[in-house]
Amino acid sequence: MSRKVLAVFVGVAAAAIALPATSAMASTPTLYVSPGASNVADSSCSTAGYGTIQSAVNAAAPGDKIVVCAGTYPEQVTITTSNLTLAGQGIAVIQPTSASVNASDLDSGQPIVSIVAVESPAIGAHFSNLTIDGSAIESSVDGCSDDLVGLLYQASAGTATASVAHVTVENVTPMNSGCGSGQGILVQGGTSGSAKVTATVSNNSISGYGKNGITCGDVGVKCNITTNTITTSPTDVVAQNGVQVGFGAAGTVSGNTISGNYWTAYASDTNVQPESDYGAGVLLYAAGINAAGATTLSTTVKANHLTNNQIGVEVVDSAAAVTGNTILESSPGIADSIGVYGVGCDAYCGYFNDNDGAALNTVAASNQAVSVSNNTINFASPAPARSYGIWLGDDAWSAGGGDYGPAGTEKVSVTNPGIHNVAHLLVIDAGATF
Repeated sequence: MSRKVLAVFVGVAAAAIALPATSAMASTPTLYVSPGASNVADSSCSTAGYGTIQSAVNAAAPGDKIVVCAGTYPEQVTITTSNLTLAGQGIAVIQPTSASVNASDLDSGQPIVSIVAVESPAIGAHFSNLTIDGSAIESSVDGCSDDLVGLLYQASAGTATASVAHVTVENVTPMNSGCGSGQGILVQGGTSGSAKVTATVSNNSISGYGKNGITCGDVGVKCNITTNTITTSPTDVVAQNGVQVGFGAAGTVSGNTISGNYWTAYASDTNVQPESDYGAGVLLYAAGINAAGATTLSTTVKANHLTNNQIGVEVVDSAAAVTGNTILESSPGIADSIGVYGVGCDAYCGYFNDNDGAALNTVAASNQAVSVSNNTINFASPAPARSYGIWLGDDAWSAGGGDYGPAGTEKVSVTNPGIHNVAHLLVIDAGATF
């Protein structure tokens, strides 16, 4: 426990009595990890005291720093101690060779195989300069039963901050990823709404994910997702998303470079609203709703560079400011693609509930504010067939086949759209008001 230095000044003589600066002046305790090491000194990478990351985590006290020295660590890591910092030095690679369930999804209860997992009772965590690689285990995880996550941060209670910076996450595509599994970074707060989490995810590189590059979810969670590079390749397996913020979470998505989220099998889709099955560079789904499903917070999507995504920015049951983004496609472009797409609530909303148990399509807000300004949307020439620059207020489908009909509305504004080489420049449907 730290103590403040106390100074008492008496009269003009300014005599000072100061308590000794003990732990208040001390540096954060640091533990060193190097593959196979065991050294009593534990004062540097050359004299590291721990041979595995997990052994250092188990020995650490709240607030400690763990330096992960250069090398490859064939392990999964589970953290239940608060406010640890894991910082790589040199090229530090966490690459497990066997897969075990070490967490469960706070929303769905699905078992999770996470390469690095922060779980209750931990509050707060910080990561930097690490590589998290699932290449040796992704083929052994069945995505229809277990989710595979590179870096999982969960906080079900308390007030906490988390940060992830200069981390590479790669190769988290499990078998059967078409069931919706495989996440690069997943931040959750749980359905109770009691956790208050601010997570900053910046300057990371994420690739090879099954479903989402970065996912931020749940009431009480704020994510600042900035300056990341998130890449994937078109696939007929599942609709991927570069960034997903939703189910109560809100925040800012800015300055990211996101590409390749394109579900190529959409033409055979039986969904009455096929756009709800598209891949997106940025997806906001029930972002900023409260426990009762009412939209109370807006999310900003700003100055991102979005290339060759089936939808650049998708806004569903959310309030949002979409501004200053560059949304591009390489020749020959993507048929039926959309630069910015917005809908009050899509054909899947009835499958999801708010924290009070009500289906989202029954509580979707009316006149959610969606502003779209100063974006550059430029697809290939000639314009891809049936493509849209901006399409807001979509209500062009009806319920059927187990899918839900339109719900909720958007209050939209569009300024300085900057749209080129698309089949339909701007469409405002009846599900939108001005």
